[in-house]
Amino acid sequence: MGQKLLLGILATVILLFIASPIFVVLPLSFSDATGIQFPPEAYSLRRFREFFGAEDWLNALWTSAKVSFFAVLVATPLGTGMALGLVRGKFPGKNFLNSFVILPLVFPTLIYGLSLFFLYRRFGIYDTELGLVLAYIVVGLPFIVLITAARFRSFDESLELTAMSLGANWWKAFFLVTLPLTWSGIAAAAIIAFIIVFDELIIALFISRIQEVTLPVKMFNSLELEVDPLLAVIASFLIINSLILAGLAALLTRVRH
Repeated sequence: MGQKLLLGILATVILLFIASPIFVVLPLSFSDATGIQFPPEAYSLRRFREFFGAEDWLNALWTSAKVSFFAVLVATPLGTGMALGLVRGKFPGKNFLNSFVILPLVFPTLIYGLSLFFLYRRFGIYDTELGLVLAYIVVGLPFIVLITAARFRSFDESLELTAMSLGANWWKAFFLVTLPLTWSGIAAAAIIAFIIVFDELIIALFISRIQEVTLPVKMFNSLELEVDPLLAVIASFLIINSLILAGLAALLTRVRH
């Protein structure tokens, strides 16, 4: 009993530590002070009105949303196909490919960003939306492959084989049987990938800081000049956005067909 109580207290302390930024940022975003003051003495929606009236911040938000969406839109079918091949396929080098897929997760982000800086300069796509989308595809792809592969491993392949025995070819069986029964895992993978690429900072700093500025880069640039009180509003938005999307992804992983 004492051990369970100790573990419960420890888990609560860890959870509070992880959630501590929320308890700081959210009150600051509603502060009525002209600068950063914690705890706030008065509360209002003034900073939210300032944010939605700040064209530069809204442009950065739109850029982040746009490039993240298109990156995930491309990475999801690519990652799904790769996951299916890694789960079902039998070919030489499969173990190597499995390891290669997760390479972006362990490869130093600074090195990747620096490599893209020189590469993009060479091909004329530095500081462009295309450059951001291509970089974000690589960032999000491993998450889609790993999560989708786990969903395919839990799928009863005999259902697909039954459809094929009844006259359906593989493509028809996949789209009419396999995909409808695994879509929730694929959708959850896409949502997780979107959260990751939307918050990406290091790589974006190397490949876009002038014309195509993402929201994390805009926040970083703002910190270099001065501490803008609007940062609390934006941080609150990012936290709430991530929590909602992560909750949706968790619900999708629980979907049973």
